[in-house]
Amino acid sequence: MTTSSAVAPPAFEACRHRAFLGDGEGRAAWCGLTLAMTPCAAPVDCRVDVSVCDACGHCPSPSRFRPNAVVASLVWEATSRVGQRHSDPATTVRLAETRAWASRFMAEEGKLAPAQPEVRSAADGRRRLWSRFRLGRPRVGLVGYNNARGLGHQNRDLAGWLPVDRWLAPDEAGEASAPPAGMRRPLDYLVPGEDVRRALERWLRGLDVLLFVESPLIDGLTALAKERGVRIIAVPNWERLHPGMEWLDDVDGMLCPTLHTKRVLDDWKERFGFRWAAHYVPWPIDTERFPFRQRTASRRFLFINGGGGLEARRPDGSPAGFRRKGLEVLAEAARLVPHIPLIVRTQTDELPPLPENIEVRWAAEENDQLYDEGDVCVQPSHWEGLGLPLLECQAAGLPLLTLDAPPMNEHHPLAAIPVRRTEVVEASPLRPIAAPRPAAEDIAQALESLYGRDIAGASREAREYIQRRHSWRSQRANLWDFLRP
Repeated sequence: MTTSSAVAPPAFEACRHRAFLGDGEGRAAWCGLTLAMTPCAAPVDCRVDVSVCDACGHCPSPSRFRPNAVVASLVWEATSRVGQRHSDPATTVRLAETRAWASRFMAEEGKLAPAQPEVRSAADGRRRLWSRFRLGRPRVGLVGYNNARGLGHQNRDLAGWLPVDRWLAPDEAGEASAPPAGMRRPLDYLVPGEDVRRALERWLRGLDVLLFVESPLIDGLTALAKERGVRIIAVPNWERLHPGMEWLDDVDGMLCPTLHTKRVLDDWKERFGFRWAAHYVPWPIDTERFPFRQRTASRRFLFINGGGGLEARRPDGSPAGFRRKGLEVLAEAARLVPHIPLIVRTQTDELPPLPENIEVRWAAEENDQLYDEGDVCVQPSHWEGLGLPLLECQAAGLPLLTLDAPPMNEHHPLAAIPVRRTEVVEASPLRPIAAPRPAAEDIAQALESLYGRDIAGASREAREYIQRRHSWRSQRANLWDFLRP
């Protein structure tokens, strides 16, 4: 007597994400999970064959916010197909963000485990509670640069206005500035040749909050802090982030300095499943450092170039012909209005050819001295993470002229320059952005419309706006409340 046994169907036949195009023998399978993850995708963009489904069945089970390596690869391929049909800047950026996020899950094929809930040991809990009881407040450690650039100014303000317990600053080859007044202890540095993990463990000991602007700078720092039960708060600059950065999963809270930043991160939370809290606080300026000087008439325009900002590159790697701050297009505009004088304050001598009505001056040692001259500040930035000069100038009494594009137009400009086109450029690896490209003619027209105008009221209003909305005295409590658990 013989018996026969039916061959069990492959496990993937029961996959709830597997669907079909067409009928009969000509039908083709497609992945519904890939479709859900890929912007503007159609089922045909997410087609799969039997071998792919079989490989997926041998990987950890995927989910909407935790694809396995096979599904992540399908998402990558689908974004490429969609990109061939949709080339508008907004869709191009969303597809690139999705590719960056999917790339994290492609790195270790077949080895990814499902996300585990966050676990803090009882010892961590006792340590955190004891620290707050002993000090009456959480102990905050700041990590970041201490220099004369934008990030350095942000860090020094944080250390000067908030009760930061310690500050770990990388060695910047002589660029470091003195710590702000009020710091209770000298800055900490990593000693070359020292065991980095051991040094970081020692530095983190007793902290309740790890705080940084833009990036944690040190590989593995956020993971180590999370292991020790330290709460992690980031002040993100949206143009320097992409969703594939692994440290984003370690963050507990995003302290967004612009509304545009919060909108970007809220979108990422919805699309990629990040669990941090995102809170908007208008970034504060130390108005006590920027003395107000009444401007009465618009006779000279001031442009703060700094280091010029990143040189933009197109997705194919070719130069886009401009830097972030926009001096190139401002120079074109100035040639169209040769009777209007402009001052450029710069930290670099790598400048484009400039017309005779632009006077170049080296940047002052302290940023509060940048705004001693000029009547209106013109900043045609192609993008800004925050845009400190757009706020600092108003604190000093200079009304602002900038682009009608976020986040620049959030900063209460006296006038906004229209933007008629955008171009996709790379702000950093895996981070393309849709950069506004203003026309020189529109900038020249804006300069002409303000030149010679009575701006006494606008000068006072600029200062009052910063005091009301962007001063440390008005926003300090909001920042501190977010840092506290």
